[in-house]
Amino acid sequence: MSSKKRTKTQGLWITPTGSYYTRLRRDGKARWVSLGDDFKDARDKLREYQKGAPVFQRVSLGEAVNDWLAIFIATRRTENGQKLAKLRAERYMLKFFTSDLLLERLTGDHVRQYRAWLEKQPRNSKRERRVKGAPSDATKRLSPNTVGHLLSDFRALLNWCVDSGRIPLSPFPRRVMPRVQEALPKGLSDEVAAKLTALPEPYGFVWRLLIGTGLRWSEACNARTDQVRDGRLEVEFTKSKKVRRIPLSPDLLAEIRGRVGLLVPFSSTSPGSFARTCGRMAGVTGANVHRARHTYGHRWVADGGSLAALQEVFGHSDLKLTQRYAKVTDDLVRAEAKRIEEKRSGRAG
Repeated sequence: MSSKKRTKTQGLWITPTGSYYTRLRRDGKARWVSLGDDFKDARDKLREYQKGAPVFQRVSLGEAVNDWLAIFIATRRTENGQKLAKLRAERYMLKFFTSDLLLERLTGDHVRQYRAWLEKQPRNSKRERRVKGAPSDATKRLSPNTVGHLLSDFRALLNWCVDSGRIPLSPFPRRVMPRVQEALPKGLSDEVAAKLTALPEPYGFVWRLLIGTGLRWSEACNARTDQVRDGRLEVEFTKSKKVRRIPLSPDLLAEIRGRVGLLVPFSSTSPGSFARTCGRMAGVTGANVHRARHTYGHRWVADGGSLAALQEVFGHSDLKLTQRYAKVTDDLVRAEAKRIEEKRSGRAG
């Protein structure tokens, strides 16, 4: 900060723009420390610093984003997750905020303005623009779910900045996340599942494996025959980083025993192309590999399996995620209503 552009008032230096600073010595070095734009807050901060309170780094948002991606994201997310976080930061975060904006100047209002800006941004893929039942103008903008993911990344960045000593507190306010319409897990219909599992090798077996275990695509692609022990498949490379043990049906266990090495001969990065190929071969729509996982969950609940056990099989950290499978299909609701009515009729007779 140039000496020609600051004046001293009541022990504080103030810039022409109204920002207060002080000169402090830490670790044998003198440095300018920002105290904000409010005089009273600036004096309070100065007293805390004079008592020995730690002085946080003066870091720009651009520097923080680069460090967050290189240190935190690189060690906490998958390769695809790292690419997605980088893309979100460049396309949205650093487009709205200037890279040289100091973290200490971020406020809750900045975050609210960021959300309002995100809600006006256009979608960037054909898949995002195909929103069934949405008005024409809404299909051109980011969905509430996408806005929520982008804000979650920004919140994660700010929390990391607090943990790493870059800012004392996160300015991310409460009640700023958009409300997202609940979406129940959608499985494959019995007809579609039958056609997919009847496909020739290796496609049919892969669908039987996915539907019979509830594995995520990446987990299935890393599963090996030597991980089958005592009638269970031990899944090592999981989203939660914890080993899961999934019980196998006798039929599926017999199929696996006749194989060697990897169970799925497809790339972990190709779930979309695999599903599209299978959809064309079987003449069906909705052949999404993740729906096989939902199908497993629905069938588990329909057959009377407990949600606690399903949570263990799926590796959910929060039971609320598993409880979505308790909100089952209309057919199951009707069947349960019929059972209850028959029971009542029996008591009345």
